[in-house]
Amino acid sequence: MPGRQIVAYLSGSDNESSYTSFAHIDAEGHVRVWKKHSSNASLAEAVKVLVGDPQAAAMAYALQSGNCYVCGRTLTTPESLTRGCGSICHSHAYDI
Repeated sequence: MPGRQIVAYLSGSDNESSYTSFAHIDAEGHVRVWKKHSSNASLAEAVKVLVGDPQAAAMAYALQSGNCYVCGRTLTTPESLTRGCGSICHSHAYDI
């Protein structure tokens, strides 16, 4: 799909290949959920949040889960919780 970004979510244990594609983002930034997944309103809403404000979405995930928004590991220090990512991910400049 030239000019479109495919959107997928991790649907299995292999974070290299266990993804399910369900939508695309066109050149104008509109999210288009594929017909097969159109009944899943939470997928469309999640993409809209991520596209609209990725930093807010990442921080909301980190605060609610207590996990790093980059790698998913448990955050253990107040600094990491405030940042939303652990020290290793932060040192690699993975901030959104």
